Amino acid sequence: MDNAVILAAESPLAPNLWELLVTVAGFAVLMYIVIKFVMPAFEKTFAERTEAIEGGIAKAEAAQAEANAAREEYKQQLLDARTEANRIREEARAEGAQILAELKEKAVVEATRISAQAEAQIEADRQAAV
Repeated sequence: MDNAVILAAESPLAPNLWELLVTVAGFAVLMYIVIKFVMPAFEKTFAERTEAIEGGIAKAEAAQAEANAAREEYKQQLLDARTEANRIREEARAEGAQILAELKEKAVVEATRISAQAEAQIEADRQAAV
């Protein structure tokens, strides 16, 4: 049986108690350092990134809202410009029709005057011939 106890203690599968204790202590010290110093730095970096991303999203939403407002204002200005152009076009058509009517009236008056003058001239020539 002594042989069995010696073989169990020297077995490569059985852990050495001191190695196990040193490993656990080293792991505990390493975990303490990570939790105390490394994790707060990571948390700070994560918080800064989160704030930057949220700030960027807020800026993008504000820019989008401003762009939408500008687009709506542009559409309204375009609508106003088209309405004004149609009004000016209609005024020009009405003014053109009025000018055309005045020119026709002047032409009729001038034609009547020329006809009357020609008839008077013909009558004068006839009187002179008689």
